[in-house]
Amino acid sequence: MNALKLRANAHEIGYALDEKNQFLASARRNKRLGQWAGEMLGKSDVDAYADAVVLSGLERHNGEFAHIRRDFDSAGVGVSDEDIHSQMSNMLRDVLLEMRKV
Repeated sequence: MNALKLRANAHEIGYALDEKNQFLASARRNKRLGQWAGEMLGKSDVDAYADAVVLSGLERHNGEFAHIRRDFDSAGVGVSDEDIHSQMSNMLRDVLLEMRKV
């Protein structure tokens, strides 16, 4: 294999790893987000609620946010969109830092 093909393969592998890591980071962030929201909502099974939030994020773009926003509104939990987005950003940052340490 010539150097150009090796380089192209390396870029493809790097891209695939980046995509995989982004997917894993989002799923981990959504799990934590669901646990946080589940606690705010007083859910008896926070982990089951978090799993549902992760699934919502997989089913559609920003599904995790919509899921939590809907549940907060239904339960009368006074958390703003900005607060939810702030939690999402902070949790994603934490997950990415943890992934780099591994």
